[in-house]
Amino acid sequence: MGSCQGFDGNFDRQKSLWTKKIRGIDFLEAREVFNDSNETIGPGTVTDGEERWLRVGMAKGKLWTVGYTIRHGLIRIFMVRSARDEEKEVYDG
Repeated sequence: MGSCQGFDGNFDRQKSLWTKKIRGIDFLEAREVFNDSNETIGPGTVTDGEERWLRVGMAKGKLWTVGYTIRHGLIRIFMVRSARDEEKEVYDG
C-alpha cells in the first residue's frame, strides 16, 4: 500500500448518503476508523487495475469495516459496513 497524504474529498456522495441512511454512518464519519490505534487492515484485492483494501476500526462507538483505495496519494472511501464476526475476532486479537 502506498503512502497517503490525507483523504480524497471526491467520493460518491450519493453512496455516502445512502450509507448514512441505511447504516448510520457516512464516509466522512468513517474516516475516524483510520485514527483507531487497534485498527486492522484486511487483504487487498485488485479491481479494474486498482488495489482495494479493507480496514476495521472504531468510529462513533462501533466497530466498522471501511473499503478504500489510494488514488494520487489520497485515501478514497467507497464502502462502510458493520464489521463481520470474523473481522471482530481479528480486531479483538
